[in-house]
Amino acid sequence: MKRFFSILSLAVITLLALGCQKEEATTGALRGMIEDCEGITVTLVGIAPTTGSFSAVTAADGFYLIKDIPAGDYAIECSKNGVKLDVEPEESSIKEMKVTIRAGKEHLFNIYYEEPYYDEDDE
Repeated sequence: MKRFFSILSLAVITLLALGCQKEEATTGALRGMIEDCEGITVTLVGIAPTTGSFSAVTAADGFYLIKDIPAGDYAIECSKNGVKLDVEPEESSIKEMKVTIRAGKEHLFNIYYEEPYYDEDDE
């Protein structure tokens, strides 16, 4: 009988340990902001990897966040009112609008818009 309870206890502990294991993340996130050549944040810009169905739009402060992107390499595009914007990464060491998303990580990717930005709605 003592042996039975020992085996039962071991089985319960094993099952509890397996049930408490964390599920490994398979997605990451991309966040940042868009500024123009005068340091003005650019609002209502769509940011999206060229593949996949995930995207974001910059908020009033110019920031964006895209969650749940599967890990992998992506090219990033930006557009406003359906027009693709000529943008580049803010960090000068990065030469292309590409990013590698790593599972469980949030990646900072600030974007620089080469033209002065004027919102037509402000005129």
